[in-house]
Formats: sequence, C-alpha cells, structure tokens
Amino acid sequence: MSESKVKKTYSRKKKSRDTSDGSKKHSAARVVSAVTLVLCAVLIVLGGAFIAYSDRYKEEFIPGTKINGIDVGGMTASQVQEALKQNAASYVIDVAFRGGSSEKLKADQLGAEYQSTNEVEELLARQNRFGWLRGAMGGETECTVSSGVSSDAKTLAKTLKALPEVKKGTAPTDAKLTLGKDYLISIEPETQGDQLAVSKAAEAISAAAAAGKTSINLDSVDGAYEVPEITSDDETLRKQANKLNQFLSTTIEYHFYDGSTKTIDAKTLSKWLTKKDGSWTLKKSKVREKCESYVKNLCEKYDDIHTSWTFHSTDRGDIQCASGEKYGYAIDEDVEAAALYKQVMAGKSGEREPVYSLEKADSEMPEDYVEVDIANQHVYCYKDGRQVLSTDCVTGLAKTDRATPTGVYSIYSKEKNRTLKGRMKNGKPSYTSFVNYWMPFNGGVGLHDATWRSSFGGNIYKSSGSHGCVNLPKSAAAKLYDLVYVGMMVVVF
Repeated sequence: MSESKVKKTYSRKKKSRDTSDGSKKHSAARVVSAVTLVLCAVLIVLGGAFIAYSDRYKEEFIPGTKINGIDVGGMTASQVQEALKQNAASYVIDVAFRGGSSEKLKADQLGAEYQSTNEVEELLARQNRFGWLRGAMGGETECTVSSGVSSDAKTLAKTLKALPEVKKGTAPTDAKLTLGKDYLISIEPETQGDQLAVSKAAEAISAAAAAGKTSINLDSVDGAYEVPEITSDDETLRKQANKLNQFLSTTIEYHFYDGSTKTIDAKTLSKWLTKKDGSWTLKKSKVREKCESYVKNLCEKYDDIHTSWTFHSTDRGDIQCASGEKYGYAIDEDVEAAALYKQVMAGKSGEREPVYSLEKADSEMPEDYVEVDIANQHVYCYKDGRQVLSTDCVTGLAKTDRATPTGVYSIYSKEKNRTLKGRMKNGKPSYTSFVNYWMPFNGGVGLHDATWRSSFGGNIYKSSGSHGCVNLPKSAAAKLYDLVYVGMMVVVF
C-alpha cells in the first residue's frame, strides 16, 4: 500500500473519532441543562412557598419571639395583649425598704389595671417576617414593651401606709444648735430616719410596675424617704452658732462704789438665750428683758439712798433730820439697762461701772448754818463752824396747823421793813405784822423780829405761838440779818 493510501485511511479514522466525541459532549450538556432547569423550578417553587409562608407573620410573631419574657411565637398582636393582661393580673413586685426589710406587693395591692399600648403592634410591624426559619430552628428574639401595669395612686398609697415599715417609720430630724456643759453652742447633726415619703415612693413603684420590673429598692430612689430640711453643713446654721458663741463668750465685770464686783459670764448669758423647737437662738426682746431684770436686781442690791441725816445739835446731841436733798447711790435703771443691752449684743467684754442717777457719798454739813431748836425755843447761828449767835425765840403754835415746819431749808431772800400778811378771810388778811428784818426759808415761813412781844423762849409757843415763823428779839434779828445770806442752810428740828 502506497504511503498516500495509508495517510488517507488514517485521516478517515481520525475524523470518525472526532465526530463521536462531539456527540458525547452535546449529550452531557443537554443533561446539565435539564438538571438546572429542574433545580431552578424547584427553587422557584420553594421560594414561592417560603414567601407565601412568611406572609403569615405579617399577623403573627415569628417563632422564638419573646416579649417581656413571654413566648409569643405564632401569636397575633391581640393574643399577645391578652397574655400581657393575664401577666399583669398576676404581677408581683418585691419592694425593699431602708433597713433591710421588704414586702411583696400584688397587683390588687397596687390597684393595678392593664393598659394596652401600640408597642405590641409596632413590634409586629417592624419584625423581619422572613426570619421565621431561624426561630423555627431554635433562635430567639427578646423584646420588651411597657408592662401595661397601671397602678391606682390612692390604692397604692393606702397599701403603703398600712405596711409596718411605714407605720413605724421614724421621722428625720434637722441639725440643730445645742448648749453644752461648757456653755458653748455646737451643732448637733441631723438624722435621716426611715419615714417614707408615701406619694414619692408610690410614684417610683408605679413607674417600676409600668416598666415590668419585679423589684425595687426604695432606699436608692431619690425622694422616697423624708429628709431633714436643715443639715449640719447649713451655712446659716453655722453663722448662727458663731453669733451665739460670740454672745456667750462676752464677759462683763461690774465695779460698784463699795469696791465689790459682779460678773456676767457665759453661765449667766446662756439663760438669756431662747430655746425654740429644740434649738437655740438669740431673741433681742428676751435679751432686752433679761438686761432690764438684771439691772433691776443690781438696783435692789446696791442702791443706797438716804433722805435723812444726822445733825449734831448744839443742846440736844445728834438729831435725825430730813435731808434737804437725797444722798447716797442710785443706779439709773433705764439708762444702765439700755447700755448693758447694747454692750452684750455687740459682744464687747470688759469692766463696767454702772451709770448712777445719784452718786453722793454723804450729806455734807456746811460750816455756815442757822439752827432752830423748837423744843428749847432757841436759835443759833454758826459761821465757819463757830457759833456767832445764840438767842431765844418763839416758834409757831404747837400742835396746830400753825406749827413751824421741821426740816432742812435755806434762806431764799432777805428784806427789811416788810409787812407780813396772813391768809385772806372775807376779803381781808387774817393779820398784818410789820417787821424790820425778814429772812424767809420755807414759803411764807421765815425768821424775823417780833417787836410786839416782850419775852421769848420757854413755853410761849405752846399757847401763844406764831403763825409758823420764828420770832426773834429785834436786836437778835438785826444781828442775824447781817450774818445770814441767801442760800445759807437753816435746820429746824
């Protein structure tokens, strides 16, 4: 066989093999296409079925959904609302109180009612309904809505008030000022107590119930317990304590005319404070009253006023005579009380001498004076402590309204040639008497000559006494007139 024949034969065989392989490939491709079509058809059917099944979760919650701990998978919104309502009816909240005790309050104690909201419907509308497969395979979705538990304020308040924790609650106390044994003021701290603020506590419990909480600790709720209004760090309280201590630290030492002393210190001043609602304060009106009372007591103890004095008479020894003016010591009560009040309120310590309205050691007897001794019917005149005149006299009619008044006086006038007139009677003076020397010392009573008398002294005054004046012989009256002066003391006894 020629080479060309062999090549032709080979070529035909090769072509025959190529044709066979192509047929096989086309056949496989057709199979794959068929399978693909089938799978696509299946997927389309399954997808349609999945979508169709998912549509049910437009109205129902997908499996595995929990709302407020309740499994609501497959439930409609209304069914969930009913479940929440039943849950609210059996609702219990554990309320913890200050001090560690607690009470479980049931729905009826809260006056609870279920109040539906749109939250459930909103959750249903927002859920991914295509996620049902995950839920069906055990996946869970946790959701929370308002519990729907709505408490009645009056019922809850009544429930709380009946609880032993509330009945036995201790009210808080304010920080206050206290007076110590050292007579100083300090701040006594406030106490918190455990008295429940019922309305605020009820408000907090209601909010917890509405949120579906099963417990609440009232001690951690602001305002659930009554609190003191004034605390130890109160600036006003601290200023008041400082003011009171400044007042109490004032020391005033009184010095009196007799050398004695009396001290006002914290012990005394502490009694001048006012205690109000268990605390201490400085009440101006009380301090003023205490100052007035204190000075009044000083007056009672230290006032030493004399209205008479001992006169050393010529013939009758020492005679007690009514003083022409008071002497001794008298505290000016009103002025001193006002001054003391001003000093203690200013907190000024120091020594103090009271203000006196009378401050005269004794009644000083002058060296120039006229002495009228009624019992002895005698008149003496002393100048520079020496007797310069001694004469008998006739004084006013004894034991009548014409008797010469006793006491200490002074010459207030000197006249010569004076006509004395008695009281008017029927339009005329009861008497008229001309005198050469007139020296009055007590109104219409004075020393003068009596030329109508022939004798003086003895007991004449008991039956024929004057109208009150001191009658003298003319010569004695003339001499006396020259010796006396206006303002000279006259002692009548």
